[in-house]
Amino acid sequence: GHMHEEALADNVYGAMEYAVPESRLYQSPEGPVKVEVYLKNTKFLGEMYHNADETEKKRLRSEISKGFVVDALLANFDVIGLNMDNILVGDDGQIFRANNSGSFRYNAAGELKKEWNRSPMALWTLRDPAINPNSALIFTDINIYEVAEKINKLRDSQHDNFIQYPGLYFKTYKKELKTDTFIYSRILDNAPEVQAQTQARFSNFNKVAIKALQMKAQGLSPQEADIKLREWVEAEDWGPAFD
Repeated sequence: GHMHEEALADNVYGAMEYAVPESRLYQSPEGPVKVEVYLKNTKFLGEMYHNADETEKKRLRSEISKGFVVDALLANFDVIGLNMDNILVGDDGQIFRANNSGSFRYNAAGELKKEWNRSPMALWTLRDPAINPNSALIFTDINIYEVAEKINKLRDSQHDNFIQYPGLYFKTYKKELKTDTFIYSRILDNAPEVQAQTQARFSNFNKVAIKALQMKAQGLSPQEADIKLREWVEAEDWGPAFD
């Protein structure tokens, strides 16, 4: 369900070395419960960003943008948050993706989303101010050639991660939350299914990267290539949405 996939997203980000708050998923009589470590000495991105000078704003955008392709791959459209409150920034500048409830098949409200499909369109919607103004503001510095390089870097990274290896397990914890709660430590029932779907998405991200670098070799500007590739993605038949 929704909370299971949020926890799965946390694991994916962590495996790919993007910081998330430490958390544990439990099963209670009322359903799954996610318990998260409170991060001291952090502030919401919105508070930091709107009070920062241009140099610091650029640094924040750059640091967050390192995970752009993973955000798009997981269809984490709410990664920044309505009030820029899904990213926490530590006093030392570290970036935490603190709320990943809009990842994979569910949006942040817990509803299944139609955008969970094989299309690589998320590479544009996360940068489109008409669709997602907050994420577009943060990802504004990335051009399509840099996106392609990030896709290639992820493909070649060889992390022990969700894309490369089947059977992603939640960590097993030995401590109970309280007497009426027992620990949830089995494999996520739909992890293999979600993993296969994510692999299908990433395959099409690779197609975008290949075409982008071909356009770069032909001398197209990043702006020209961005427009042409978006038109191609919008016109292409990527098949039906995932079940």
